[in-house]
Formats: sequence, C-alpha cells, structure tokens
Amino acid sequence: MSRHKLVKNMNLDDELDDFDGGGTYDEDKDGAGEEELSPEDKAQLQEGTAQVRSILGPEVAVTDKDIQDSLWHYYYDIEKTVTYLLNQQSEPQPKSKKSGTKGIKSM
Repeated sequence: MSRHKLVKNMNLDDELDDFDGGGTYDEDKDGAGEEELSPEDKAQLQEGTAQVRSILGPEVAVTDKDIQDSLWHYYYDIEKTVTYLLNQQSEPQPKSKKSGTKGIKSM
C-alpha cells in the first residue's frame, strides 16, 4: 500500500485536537522573541557593560545595546567583546558603487 494513501485518509481534526494554536516561542509585543533574562544574566550584563565601557573609554562611540549583544554572543568574555567592538569601529564603511565600467576591458 502506498504511503500517500495513508496521508490522504488521515483525519486532520483528530490529529490537531491536541494543538492549542499557540506559537512555540515566547514573543514580546514587537514579535522579536527575546528571552527573559535571569537575574544572574542581568547582573553579568550590567557588570560586563561597565567593564567594557571603562576599557573602551569615551572616545569609542558604542551603544549599551551593542555592548550587551556582544557580551551575550561571547558568553560574557570581556576581552573578546572589546576586540569585536574595536574591530567594528575600525572597519571601513563599504563604498557605494560608481556607475561606469572603469577597469573593465572590452574584447
């Protein structure tokens, strides 16, 4: 017997009885799906943000959100976070493409 016949004969109402219709992720009002941080995580983020700010100094313009995102990504590793943020600041911005065919040879 073909498997597609089994699927064709399935009663979807019986299969979906247990489904509550809710999503599998916790979503906030914006739909971003941020997880709720534990008190320990919040404390580590605040402490880490202060340490990164003291290392970077006022001359590096970076937001607290950027610091906290990189701290979260690097599992609260201060050195990796500082290195990442400094590399982000020193990266040259991509230049917009100029129109024309400069550098292309026609055959």
